[in-house]
Amino acid sequence: MIEAAKDVIRTATGIPDVALHVLLGLLVYFLCILIFRAPLRSWWPWLAVLALQSANEISDAIGDLPRRNGIEVRGTILDTAVTLLLPTIIVIAARLAFMRSQRLAPR
Repeated sequence: MIEAAKDVIRTATGIPDVALHVLLGLLVYFLCILIFRAPLRSWWPWLAVLALQSANEISDAIGDLPRRNGIEVRGTILDTAVTLLLPTIIVIAARLAFMRSQRLAPR
């Protein structure tokens, strides 16, 4: 079922898999920020992206076992890194900016 949905998205958009990982990672991240009203510096939206990406990779691994007699580890690592790259940069930048603003705030 998940693979069929992913195939529909790939076919409908024509966007390469790597770009889809980047875009969907950001989409999930920002939706979680909006839904949970979390600040950019919060790790919770990032963890939600990690959880969904992990579920996606588990689904891929289960689907790959009968076809390939194994799991494509390099692809899993690459997909996860690409999906989490921009949310990670945003969280770290926001946390650093917050810490800097706290140091500069008058007491």
